[in-house]
Amino acid sequence: MHTLLYCSYLGAALPLTTVISGDLANVFGGFVVQNPLNLGAITTEDEFNREVVRLVLMFVYIGLGTMVAVYFSSVLWIITGERITRRIRGY
Repeated sequence: MHTLLYCSYLGAALPLTTVISGDLANVFGGFVVQNPLNLGAITTEDEFNREVVRLVLMFVYIGLGTMVAVYFSSVLWIITGERITRRIRGY
């Protein structure tokens, strides 16, 4: 049961990175210094840096979560395979 949970996280990680990549592209596109009337624009360099750091940290957290999920799903699939093999052999 836990294996399916970890595998479902791995399946959800790719769409999450796509959404965060889109947000990062919006941050780069919204960094407009000359046009302060644009309401969605990021006007200061500090605000731009803060948003970029926030999104990059989200990438890092997703990467760390993926590493942990891959490890546990691999270990659990190995344990499941060993149990099935033991049952087939009749030990």
